[in-house]
Amino acid sequence: MKHPGSEALYHFWSALRAGRSAPYKAEVTAQGLGRTLSAHVFMLEALTGGELRFRLGGSALHDLFGMELRGMSALSVMEGESRARFADLAQEVLASGVVGVLSGEAVAADGQAVGIEIVLAPLRSDFGRMDRLLGAVHTLDGARDISPAARRCRLSEGSIRGHAAPEAPAAALPGFAEAPAGFAGKKPELRVAGGASTPAPRRGVRRRDHLRVVKG
Repeated sequence: MKHPGSEALYHFWSALRAGRSAPYKAEVTAQGLGRTLSAHVFMLEALTGGELRFRLGGSALHDLFGMELRGMSALSVMEGESRARFADLAQEVLASGVVGVLSGEAVAADGQAVGIEIVLAPLRSDFGRMDRLLGAVHTLDGARDISPAARRCRLSEGSIRGHAAPEAPAAALPGFAEAPAGFAGKKPELRVAGGASTPAPRRGVRRRDHLRVVKG
């Protein structure tokens, strides 16, 4: 990784993972990232058919690409062969639980190019599926003040950082899992007409209801 911001995101994600295959997206907070890193961060959702959609994007990304990225396809800001390069690395990150790094340029319509570095790290949704990506884009070559302009990424190389943690069954976050069925302690009761309660019938014993259907 060439940019210190890329290293900062990697260490943030690694600490949040805490030995798991990936942290949950709900564990990623602006407070934890800090103001400077938050401006460069984005989050993607992996959809069916290989689609990758922006769920959020920091203010620095708005300035770099000259538009609001939320809701857009991540591949729409890639140029030519860079789309396949980005999609392939994203899928490897999600499948292997490692961190991916991409470098290249963000090229404006007039041909002006800015060196960039992209980091991709896997996240789990609230339901435990590995279908989110935490990422960051930082500019290289000492670029500081970048005027908002429509740019597309021209990626030149990609690599993997770190090792996958041992895979373990992923549960949904508390509040998203169904409560287990069953009774604890007290025997179940059946309510009948009139508000009275009677014990539930034992297995194999047929209960005689108070109401019967009479054919006239």
